[in-house]
Amino acid sequence: MAIAIANVDKATVEDVRRMINTLVKGHNNNLSVKAEANQWLTSFKESRRVWDVGVHVLESATEEGEGYQIANILLAKVRAEWHQLPVNLQVELSARLCHCLMGYASEELSSKVVVQRVCLALAAMAARTPHESVGPSGHPLSTPLYLENTFGLAQSATMSERHNEQALAVALSLLSAAAEESDQLDGSCKAPVLAAMRERIVDVLRMLEVILSSSNQNQTIEEACGEGGGDRQAAQDFLSADGGGGEVGGGGVGLAGGGCKKGDRLIVPSLHLLHSWLKLDYTGEGRPIISCGEFCKSYPALWRFLLQSLGSENRQAFEVVVEILVDLLTEDVGDKYLFTRETDHWAPTMAIQGVLAQRGRLIDCVEDDDGFRYGFNDLATGFAKVVAAAIDRCVGPVISSDEMIALQEMMLDCGQFGDLAVAEIVSELFLSFYNNELMSRIEQSIQVQLYERLMDVILEKAKYPEDLVSWSEAIDLGDFKRFRDEFAADCLSGACFCILESRYLDMVADALKMSTSWQDAEICFFAIECVVEPVKKGGRLENPFFKQLFSQIVEDEETDLFLSHPILVAGVARLIGTYAMWFVNHPSCLEGALMYLLRALQVPQAWRATAKAFNNICRYCESMLQTPEVSERLIHCLQLVLPPLPTNDEEAAKNDMHLEMEDRAQIFGGLAGIVASLSQADAPKVALRLVGPMIENAQRLAGAVSDCDNPNPPGLSEHHAIALATEIRMLAVIVRILGGMSEDTENEAAAAAAAAAVALTTATADSDGASSGSDPDTSEPMDGESRCSASASASTSSSSSDSSADARENIHACVSVMELAWPMLEVVSKAPVWRANPLVAEALADVYTQSMQMGKKAAIPMLPTVIPLLVGIFDDYFHPPCLRSIQSAIKLCTLCNDRDAELFKRALHVVSCSLFGFLQVGFSSM
Repeated sequence: MAIAIANVDKATVEDVRRMINTLVKGHNNNLSVKAEANQWLTSFKESRRVWDVGVHVLESATEEGEGYQIANILLAKVRAEWHQLPVNLQVELSARLCHCLMGYASEELSSKVVVQRVCLALAAMAARTPHESVGPSGHPLSTPLYLENTFGLAQSATMSERHNEQALAVALSLLSAAAEESDQLDGSCKAPVLAAMRERIVDVLRMLEVILSSSNQNQTIEEACGEGGGDRQAAQDFLSADGGGGEVGGGGVGLAGGGCKKGDRLIVPSLHLLHSWLKLDYTGEGRPIISCGEFCKSYPALWRFLLQSLGSENRQAFEVVVEILVDLLTEDVGDKYLFTRETDHWAPTMAIQGVLAQRGRLIDCVEDDDGFRYGFNDLATGFAKVVAAAIDRCVGPVISSDEMIALQEMMLDCGQFGDLAVAEIVSELFLSFYNNELMSRIEQSIQVQLYERLMDVILEKAKYPEDLVSWSEAIDLGDFKRFRDEFAADCLSGACFCILESRYLDMVADALKMSTSWQDAEICFFAIECVVEPVKKGGRLENPFFKQLFSQIVEDEETDLFLSHPILVAGVARLIGTYAMWFVNHPSCLEGALMYLLRALQVPQAWRATAKAFNNICRYCESMLQTPEVSERLIHCLQLVLPPLPTNDEEAAKNDMHLEMEDRAQIFGGLAGIVASLSQADAPKVALRLVGPMIENAQRLAGAVSDCDNPNPPGLSEHHAIALATEIRMLAVIVRILGGMSEDTENEAAAAAAAAAVALTTATADSDGASSGSDPDTSEPMDGESRCSASASASTSSSSSDSSADARENIHACVSVMELAWPMLEVVSKAPVWRANPLVAEALADVYTQSMQMGKKAAIPMLPTVIPLLVGIFDDYFHPPCLRSIQSAIKLCTLCNDRDAELFKRALHVVSCSLFGFLQVGFSSM
């Protein structure tokens, strides 16, 4: 492929300029014109004209936008197609681009962004050129030659005082571009590029030491990079753009001329260059090429400059210095330390001392934020990051205890006056401080003082702001909650409580007494909730603090402070649930805690926390609640305060927060656990008291639809279906937990239900008229009256000495619940509108599954009725949960008689056919 660069299509050049200017200048924000220009440039990028036209436009560009855009186009073209060009054309293109760059190097006011893009284009050319390539006009610009010429440019930069800094800045940009471009390469091309760069990293570090170190102002770059024959002609070729020919020189880079003075314009580019070259993975092993100890000892002036730059007023310089220090301090070179372990502590120790030297500047920034060009948060974040990296480097044996104390005080200043991002770093840092061996050298009284202040700082940051009046005002709740849940909680429990112990509880008690707002009270409860684990492990649950705390909560009737805001209510509820085990030994506070939770259920935003707390209290304090009178009273109180389920859009719009299904499951699950712990005589009666209202409401909801035979009736609200499904799912939750009764109770219930199995089977056979070979789809489930009558007659016959009512009390509570729910479930299971609804169908399958799994032998009588229902629903609507329920029924087949076994065979046949048809439809549509 040949491209005549000399003969440029001037019309195309003007078109490119016009289209770029249309995009850059906006063309009066005419979107259609800009879209047309963008489309034209996209087509131009794919053409071969980019090489000649693009370079020509770049050479003659007079505006920054024009130069930047065309340089970007050339860079993309080089990365995509450079390897396809012949060597002679590569030489010619790189020479012209070098000439263009030298034009920028000679201009004091050149655009930095254009220079950077041109440097990247040249670096991309070099990185994609094989080192051994040779053409008729000389060597193309490979990476070794690129680096040699760049050092030659740095040498020549000192020949003219006028162009000193500008040309040197271009050289720095070229070296940074080499590092950046190496990350764009894959493995096969990357290795030789990194190998060439590795050979020159010492030259780069020494050159930067000269540029950045004020102590080496009179040292030349030649002295810094070492003696040896740099190829002056190659550097001259690079400057004059005579084709870039010449041999790659060896050794260091020669430089004749005066010293290099440090200029402010060079600081940030030099730091960026240092960072980019240090972080490259030269070995391919994921390890840095130099350890922090080696860097500190081999380049002391450069290391000194980095530490001094922690006080820089140049924001960019400060940020890059922090990144360099953190990378050096955190990177591990494995077993390849060049110095002893003690020597390797020099760098992190000096880094900490460098941070401590800036404490005065930090305080000044607090007093006068305008004193720095950047704010306190940036400064504090940088200091904290460096300290965190240094502490993780094991500086304990080196840093003194006084320095450690001063360091912690400085970090507390950062946390106190900084934002949440700073507080996150500081909280993690103090966890590292606590685990550092040097802490043992600090007097206990001083440790207490430091961690008392830390606790104050953390709690102040974790406290809701005074102007917060809703969930979404004043602060970013996502960041705020992340800080509380992840950082503040860990720091309080993993550091503060471990140092302060009982003093921690005393501080919370004092703060709670002085609380005048819900925010003050809430943060106290948060502080206690965070330390539940160390409190339990340390055996401090019997501390008088907890008796005082919970008594204060349950006796607060005058001010109602603890019910004054939803966030506070949720916090108190979480605390009660977290410390539910405490109430086991303090029954006098249990009733008050339950009454608080019942009142909290009237606060919608606190429902989730309250539901979980209620469940915990019921589980831990089950032994104090397992009497029929207490449990029925608790059920009655709960039913009075439990918010109703919305059944239409209007009801849902009244409150955008509702007690969701999982929250109700927590509440009813806790109550069901108490019922399950009652005697076999009391459990069924209390269980019916628990499920009665939900069964009535479900019956009402199921019959409230006018057109039940229509699977998609008009006007049916989604909330209506959700409400019905929720009530049925609560039945499943209760049945599952009631099934946790003892094995003896289950066996007695199964024996009592044995006779019922015969009666139910007969009644089902009479009602559906089915023989062993009939189609299960024609089977009709037994109605609720027949179901209950059969169970009652079976229970009567199973006990000759007891009355019918007494005998029924011995039936498993699960069976009692299902008997009461059967008429409602029958209505729902038969109505097409509910059979078609996936939420309701899943709820039905769930309650049947739980009944069969928990009732086991006692559930056998319902199988002839339930299986045809489930099979029919699945056959009609393919609801997957029905399969799980059918699977549970199949597991009971070994306990069934021959007639029931035949029923299973028919059910499996229908399900198999339905699944096969479903899969056929699915595959045919693929």
